[in-house]
Amino acid sequence: MSAPTSPPAAFRLLCELFTTRFYDNDLLGPDVDLRRSFIWLVAALMTPSVFLALKVLNKYGSLAVLLGPEGVAAHAVFEKTLLIGFAMVAMGMLTVLAWDALLVDRRDALILGTLPVAWRTILAAKGVTLVAFWIVTTVAVNIVSAIVFALTVGAYLGVLRQLVA
Repeated sequence: MSAPTSPPAAFRLLCELFTTRFYDNDLLGPDVDLRRSFIWLVAALMTPSVFLALKVLNKYGSLAVLLGPEGVAAHAVFEKTLLIGFAMVAMGMLTVLAWDALLVDRRDALILGTLPVAWRTILAAKGVTLVAFWIVTTVAVNIVSAIVFALTVGAYLGVLRQLVA
């Protein structure tokens, strides 16, 4: 494969390289497909928040009748805090697994430093890859519970307001 000649092509190639490095982990053997394991890990990490969101389905119907929208909003704070806590723990676990790929390490510096690619391009590609990793994992861990919780509580307080919260 020939070396990219334009900065956008080099940037794209570096983003692909850094993305594959997230799935290259020394904790597992060489025969383990970490991409497939990553999907199962995200599914396992989203399970507690999905169960919590499903658990409160019936709770807010009776609260809305008894306490009104203000009571529902006051009681939803606890579940929101738990969902945020689950998301933080899940992202922490995923960050620990991907820790080696978060920064430009010695191997990257030795290999990429000899190429005719500006360091600004390398660091920009690493930054874009980190942001993409964060967005994808955050959405994957939180999307189901956010929708279920927003539809449950939002029926009484406004779905869009709860989905954003």
